[in-house]
Amino acid sequence: MRRLYALLEEIRDSITPLVRGYDLNTVYRATMYSTVYAALVRSYGSYHLLKPLEDKTPKSLVALAKGRLHHLFLELLSLLDKLLGSGRAVIVEGEANLQAIIDWLKHEVGEVDYVLIYDCMSLIEFLVISAYLQFKGVKSVFLSRMFLNPVGLTKFVTQQLHETYRYETLREVARIIAENLEGIGYSKSSYLDRKVHEYGHLGIDEFVKVIDIEGIAEEVLKQAIRGKLLVGTDHGYDIVRAVEGDYIYITHGFRPRDTYKSAPLLLLSRFALFMEAYGRW
Repeated sequence: MRRLYALLEEIRDSITPLVRGYDLNTVYRATMYSTVYAALVRSYGSYHLLKPLEDKTPKSLVALAKGRLHHLFLELLSLLDKLLGSGRAVIVEGEANLQAIIDWLKHEVGEVDYVLIYDCMSLIEFLVISAYLQFKGVKSVFLSRMFLNPVGLTKFVTQQLHETYRYETLREVARIIAENLEGIGYSKSSYLDRKVHEYGHLGIDEFVKVIDIEGIAEEVLKQAIRGKLLVGTDHGYDIVRAVEGDYIYITHGFRPRDTYKSAPLLLLSRFALFMEAYGRW
């Protein structure tokens, strides 16, 4: 899966120049548009569902989103399908494999200064934030393993703390990772998860409108400038087409039994990413 991480960086590098000419919220909207456009290409159309998002995106960015950028996303989505079907790098429910992840992080990044865990951050946010960091002269690297969260829920990760006699919270997961990587600080943010629950059902355009992506990016930048930062998530979110109402909305932990009323376009809640960021070039 080396191509997967090379592709993430290639997409990030394609997004970075946009940050020079547009505000980050606009870049985020265009990136979301391109990702979902690629998903619709795979499902043979219904592009009208993206019109609310397209109407608020500069025409030059729409052209880019429908052009080279969407071709990159098509390849990325294909690789994610293979990963989801392969069973590789899976955290198996019921096993305390959090320690296995920590052992891998020790090998991959060694020590860090700070750990920042976001509940429900998807690869779309990771890409835009990584592009922002690069624009600001801060190096960011997608780590070489992507974990699967089969149910797309936080409890799939936190329940692994049951036998450790620690609080079963994502903040505690961040604390354990920081302790094991000799970090001097850690934090956990539920901002994206709250927005998914509060606004995701209203439609993808409403969701994108309320996300303060620049605020998140600045938070990451602030810590990365101070030292070596590890950014991670427990799961992403799902992008789904509602059969009734004929629109696209955001959720997480989408279940197959829901398909009679909704059709999944992207099950990004199944993927958990890590990214390393540090210093200025």
